[in-house]
Amino acid sequence: MGHPASLRHRVTPSLSLWTHTMNRWQISAPARWAVGCTLVVCLHPLVVPHALAQVAPASVWVTGTGSQPKRQFPPSAQRAQMVVLNVHEVSINGKTTRLSPGSRIRTPANALVPSASLVGQTLVVNHTRDTLGQVHEVWILNDAEAAERRPGADGMSSSNLTSGTP
Repeated sequence: MGHPASLRHRVTPSLSLWTHTMNRWQISAPARWAVGCTLVVCLHPLVVPHALAQVAPASVWVTGTGSQPKRQFPPSAQRAQMVVLNVHEVSINGKTTRLSPGSRIRTPANALVPSASLVGQTLVVNHTRDTLGQVHEVWILNDAEAAERRPGADGMSSSNLTSGTP
């Protein structure tokens, strides 16, 4: 039948966190704006250097003389002429070998490219192998990088054999 008139005014909605789980700030919009701006100004020195470090780690790039920085290759990387036969197989200097699981192929701009998009192309590359002898990392070279001396480069032309960038 309902509550008596004397109890109706005493019954208040519960402020339990179990039933009202969405806690909202009880401050005005200008105050929220001031708090947000304060957080941005305080966190800026912490966030910006970390974000810049994620863009280009210092171990990958060295300042070059051209418009693009010069890439550093590991000492174990060898020069080769590579033809991508299919998604999992490549021909390195005429010998068919497999790409390792998780292998990475990088363009001259250092962007990752899937092997399927390079099928049938002949490229001058630097590459490394994993412990099983499978090709693990591949760097497609631009003309300046291809002109540099590197182990395995004997008898190869110094220009990339594919026109344009894949």
